[in-house]
Amino acid sequence: MDGLEAIRTERTRGHVICGTAKADAAAVLAAAFGLSSEPGRYREIDEPLARGILVGILHRDLAYGARIMSLARAEELAGEVMRRFSRPGSRFFTNGEFKRDAGAGLVLSKWDPATKATFDTGVLIVAPGESACVWVTEED
Repeated sequence: MDGLEAIRTERTRGHVICGTAKADAAAVLAAAFGLSSEPGRYREIDEPLARGILVGILHRDLAYGARIMSLARAEELAGEVMRRFSRPGSRFFTNGEFKRDAGAGLVLSKWDPATKATFDTGVLIVAPGESACVWVTEED
């Protein structure tokens, strides 16, 4: 089972939007997965932040911070995705702003919704050849 399939199977809260598509821009990739295609919705981020966001959304839910999977497993899955899509020319995007929690990890502090869900965020990876979306939505 590849990392994306494992994410779809193992992240058991909310709704997971996850997969690959060919896209040359964040808005095009987002639209391929039913997310908002509004061009200004997604901001570019660096690779370490993208990895941190993936770990965070796999490890805990967006609404209450409840544990979904172990931190070790979240790091493993995020690492698989990043290894697969991190190559020269790859760009990373998200719709949120994150701050470091007093504990470990990132906390979503504000976001520009890409769906009609109460909460949604994730990472869009626009890469040469094949791009990826790992996005989660949750209701309060």
